[in-house]
Amino acid sequence: GSTPLHVAVRAGTLSAVIALLANGADLDARDGAHGDTPLHVAIKLNLCTVVKALVLFSADLTVENKDGHSVWNLAADVHAGANMKHYINALIICAGARFCHPSEVASKKQHLYQICTRGCNSFFALSKIAMMCTRCSVTGGSGDGGGAAPVLGGGGRVLCMDGGGIRGLVLARILDFLWRKNNRRSLAELFDWVAGTSTGGILAIAIVLGFQPPQIIGTYLQLKDKVFRGAKPHSTIKLKEAMKSVFKNVNLGSTTHPRSITKQSTSSRHPVDLMLFTNYKHPEAEK
Repeated sequence: GSTPLHVAVRAGTLSAVIALLANGADLDARDGAHGDTPLHVAIKLNLCTVVKALVLFSADLTVENKDGHSVWNLAADVHAGANMKHYINALIICAGARFCHPSEVASKKQHLYQICTRGCNSFFALSKIAMMCTRCSVTGGSGDGGGAAPVLGGGGRVLCMDGGGIRGLVLARILDFLWRKNNRRSLAELFDWVAGTSTGGILAIAIVLGFQPPQIIGTYLQLKDKVFRGAKPHSTIKLKEAMKSVFKNVNLGSTTHPRSITKQSTSSRHPVDLMLFTNYKHPEAEK
């Protein structure tokens, strides 16, 4: 009843976990015994680096196993040293985990503070507990971002991303934040124009073609080893091969929304040639 990702997590093999995640392993698959996701398993085993990797790939922080335990419950109750518990709790809190089970809170309103901080007050300072409560939707805080952020209309929503090689992974994490804040709504629906330079252009194309943040993050972890390694400039041949592997034979011109502008330059020429790749025809070009 376990997936390969469950097996890799239980073995504590970070390299295998990352390899599986980079190639599209199901982050939130349940095992047959307890209904644990890989994140549940990692927290039970106090595997901080594995927890970090799973959170990086947008593991669901709200899901409960068959015993009704969320990742927050497990992190608070896990038998580990204070430092280890502090680290795991801080990690999943910053990523947006829920602290209280709604039914439990509803039945014990008068003990809300004690319920929210149960299992953690031995290693969290009171100021940090207060911060947690301001983020809890049940205690009147802003919660974990479950509500969709308003999406403005008018055709003027522009996303522009800079270059920087493997630093595109940072941009991918920002996109992941936007994605989760909008109830995992497709990124292509959130913008009217998507533009990018160099590695930002790769991200722009991925968004237009319907890639979502977990896929994009996985792609960049593959590019890290295949392309973005060693001294610059990186091999354009390896980049071309990697792009063919990721995007297959999809034609950017077959998409219409959002409109895409990708800027690339040929640095081997002097002066440098700037090339624009778009999925639309410029009005001037049609005259």
